[in-house]
Amino acid sequence: MFRHSLRFCVTMSAAALLWCASDTVSLAAKPPVLIPNTAWATVGKVKGTASHFGGFSAPGQGIISFSPAQGEGFPATGTFNCEIGDLDPEVEFQLTVPGTYSQDERGKIVLTPENVPIEAQIDQVVRDLLLSELGIVPDSLTVVIVKNQAKAKTNSSTKLGEFINLKFQAKAVVTVVYEAQTGVVKVNMSYNGKGGHAL
Repeated sequence: MFRHSLRFCVTMSAAALLWCASDTVSLAAKPPVLIPNTAWATVGKVKGTASHFGGFSAPGQGIISFSPAQGEGFPATGTFNCEIGDLDPEVEFQLTVPGTYSQDERGKIVLTPENVPIEAQIDQVVRDLLLSELGIVPDSLTVVIVKNQAKAKTNSSTKLGEFINLKFQAKAVVTVVYEAQTGVVKVNMSYNGKGGHAL
């Protein structure tokens, strides 16, 4: 009787382990949230600093859209465009971040922002600061991007549905020449937000 009971317990334990293992596999195999041909609206915080001029931190929003994938299969590749702005009436901050994306079969996303559009926008920001704060128009202004990074991660839950975490940061060194004098302005812009599908 004891042997039969022991055999029964071992058999049931093995079955339970197999059931748990299969359940774990099913949970791990949850399909990724794919981004091609989608748009997302996030809210979070936007920050900006410019040496010699101070900085700001304010509630912000980021709207990112992804083009349809080029071709079939993985990795899925295409272009993206992200519009970042503040939600504070006392702050005027707008930044457009275009670039390319790729997403593999597990859902991992790689964003590659373009440098030239960021350079042009930082150029304008510094020119506006020089004019409004110092009343000068520089003879020349050179922007060197030292960091231009965007990150996105999609996920889903029963409570939230599908959502995306979005981060962006750009750093630049701006050389300003005015009346034979040279100065440097260091610029840092960042955004961190979370949201769901844009309506």
